[in-house]
Amino acid sequence: MPIDPTVLIEKLGQAGFSLPSRLPRPPAGAGISYQPVGSIGQRGQDTVDLDLGKGIVAIEGVDSVDVVKDFKSVEQILSKEFLVDVEKRTWFLECIAEMSLKGRKSPTETTQNLFPESKLFQQVGQQMGVSVAPFGLRLASKNSLPLDEDWFDFKLEPLVHNPRAYYVSIVYRSANRSKVYDFLSGLEAKVEDVLRTVELSGSRPSH
Repeated sequence: MPIDPTVLIEKLGQAGFSLPSRLPRPPAGAGISYQPVGSIGQRGQDTVDLDLGKGIVAIEGVDSVDVVKDFKSVEQILSKEFLVDVEKRTWFLECIAEMSLKGRKSPTETTQNLFPESKLFQQVGQQMGVSVAPFGLRLASKNSLPLDEDWFDFKLEPLVHNPRAYYVSIVYRSANRSKVYDFLSGLEAKVEDVLRTVELSGSRPSH
């Protein structure tokens, strides 16, 4: 069954989401494909975004628990009202997260000391004529590529305008829905743990 955006918006309202002041309406006339793009509902700090043309339904928020809860609410609407088999009709789920965290130590010094014995930085510095050191940490999936349906990308670096804070960027994508839900569960605490690990590693003296 095709997803009628006006019905979806109506059902979001019944589920407790506040609706936009101006609801998207199809243009007048016949034979026109109407595929709205944009925010169609909000609950707390979470916003429901829709792009039917690309087949995307998204939740944007600030707390991982609330995001998962509201996304599952939207999935229930799609399943019940539009008979969408979300398990079979979903290509993948993707988590995109950005956050800033205060460190216990200097982020710049910490990241500079992550690979104290690496000769690569010495060689690059010699070739460029500049003494260089790491300015962050970036890790990615070992056995997949950025455009694959299964992908992980983690970036941590000093926050330029705050010398005591880190900027963290994460992309986690999987065709396995439960894996994405598990990854999102307590994501903030997981990032805190990673930060502590990085700071501990960056404080070790070189031998």
